[in-house]
This record gives sequence, structure tokens and C-alpha cells, in this order.
Amino acid sequence: MLFKMSAGAKFAKFWFDNKVIIVMGGLLGGGHYTWRWLQDQEDFVPKGEEKQYPWIEAAIHIKNAKADKAAAAEAAEAAK
Repeated sequence: MLFKMSAGAKFAKFWFDNKVIIVMGGLLGGGHYTWRWLQDQEDFVPKGEEKQYPWIEAAIHIKNAKADKAAAAEAAEAAK
């Protein structure tokens, strides 16, 4: 004979089995929609520009810093 689960027990089992997917999906979806909303705010992003995601901006900053450091090292070598 099969055990008949109540609706609350079914939901509890569903939550227990899928809570990581539900929470992470909510965070990713919420982050996406928040980022899109920020893109529409002229206080943060001037009209006609598109702001990059923070990790892309960080990568660009690191790349530029490495290029500046290499240029400074070259200038120091040339000055010798």
C-alpha cells in the first residue's frame, strides 16, 4: 500500500529536494532584473552609454593596470 502524502508534506519534500535551485535561480533572476533596472537610471549610467557588469569592469581595470605597469617598466629600462 502506498503512503499518501498531504499537500504540506509534498511541498516540504519539493522544497528539501530543490531549495538550492530555487534560491540560486531567484538570486540570478533578481540580480539580472536589478541590473537591467539600473541601466535605465540616468543617475548611474548616462544616456547613450551601457555600463558593463562589475566583473567585466574589474577585468578591464586589471588589464589597463598591467599595461601601465609594463609601460612604466619599459620607460625605466629606456631611461637607463
